[in-house]
Amino acid sequence: MEKQFTDRNGESKVIIESNEAPLNMPNGNITLANRPKVRVKTMPNIGPKSNGFAGVATLAVIIALAGVLIAYFTLKY
Repeated sequence: MEKQFTDRNGESKVIIESNEAPLNMPNGNITLANRPKVRVKTMPNIGPKSNGFAGVATLAVIIALAGVLIAYFTLKY
């Protein structure tokens, strides 16, 4: 099995040989041990246009108002 690839260091060729034994390897999705695939983590959308934002914002407002009322009645007397 022979595969050529190009990366930022230049062009390389990988050759895998066997002694008449079948190679049970996929043709495309091969990762070398010294060059693992890097997953890019993206930040989740937490803004006003995200799914469920209205419910979370409403709950936060209710908790804040309850905290203010409890503080007012506790510190009033």
